[in-house]
Amino acid sequence: MKSSKLIFKNTMISEIDKFLSNTLDLSTIDVDVSFNDFFNITIFYCDQITSLSEYNDALSKSKPTMVFVFQDHYWYGDLSNSIDRNSISYSLNDIVDAVNNYGIDVILLTENFYSDVELGDKCPKNLSIVVSPTCMYHNIQYDVDISKSIQTEWHVLCLNNNPRPHRVGVLLYLNYLGMNRNMHASFVSKERWETNTPYTYDTILSYIYPNGKIKDSLNSISLESIYRNSAEYIYNDRETTNSDNYKKLIPLYENAIVEIVTETTALENTANIAEKFVHCVIGRCFPIIIGIYKNVELYRNMGFDMFDDIIDHSYDFEPNPFYRMKMAIDSNIEILTNKDLAFSFYEANKKRLDANVENYIKQYDIILADTIGNLDAELSKFSV
Repeated sequence: MKSSKLIFKNTMISEIDKFLSNTLDLSTIDVDVSFNDFFNITIFYCDQITSLSEYNDALSKSKPTMVFVFQDHYWYGDLSNSIDRNSISYSLNDIVDAVNNYGIDVILLTENFYSDVELGDKCPKNLSIVVSPTCMYHNIQYDVDISKSIQTEWHVLCLNNNPRPHRVGVLLYLNYLGMNRNMHASFVSKERWETNTPYTYDTILSYIYPNGKIKDSLNSISLESIYRNSAEYIYNDRETTNSDNYKKLIPLYENAIVEIVTETTALENTANIAEKFVHCVIGRCFPIIIGIYKNVELYRNMGFDMFDDIIDHSYDFEPNPFYRMKMAIDSNIEILTNKDLAFSFYEANKKRLDANVENYIKQYDIILADTIGNLDAELSKFSV
């Protein structure tokens, strides 16, 4: 690696903001732009709790072109667990309803790769969508040098804070297999236990086929008795960032060879590409992704080496979220249970693991240029 410190000059979303406000030095970006009528743009920052009345109010005061910069994890799909459901699942509908009320050209900047698919025929003619996975570049300072020690019995890492259904499922199954000795796992932070963050087994286990014999066995496992006493504080204050958390996790990554990455989404229709996979890359682990259908394919298309010769990612094409998770574990059981084998793969593939970190750095410029180019193209369509 060129430097032990990974520091981008600015967060990606701040660079996009500069472009929209015509304060970005375009000579630093490898993109040709043609739009120049920035005086007629209104920028509205929104997130999962923005209400329909707030969208309407913003549009009523807008200049001829409005850009909604959605600043939070954004997905839209099957949130079948009422505990896990929140206003985010209604954000697209609220945006559509508001846009339909006004004759203003609107661009939605979002991380949701499937917004256009979800909207289908409901998408207003005056609404355009630009997708940019900015969340993985929200925190931009990481120590990228790491020295593997591999001194403990375990070599598999599986970290879980918010107890989403797929995280409940993967820990139930891993404990059912008796993998505690090979694995360092967490489930629910100490602050979440103290505030009694609700979770349920029912949602993920509802995906088990009728008469599936494993269901009763999984229901008999108590995650609370296994993980509550060993839980640690993650967010000690509101200023804690993902890069701050990674610093605390470095001792774990120094010992880990394989990481079971439990993404933000798995039951939903769209991936949330965020810090979890980034930490796996910087921590030089072989990734097993517990996420949405074709989640691995998204990373592969971004140029990341998913180590298909080492990790069996055939689970990526299983549509059922429970069996996708189960298949991810079952098809990689040898590397998950054989520490010597995993270490031999690590020793033989250090350069490839380093190359993934370089790709993460390189993707910043690629994603930023693509986003600005796409915004420019949409703004130019609206320009009179």
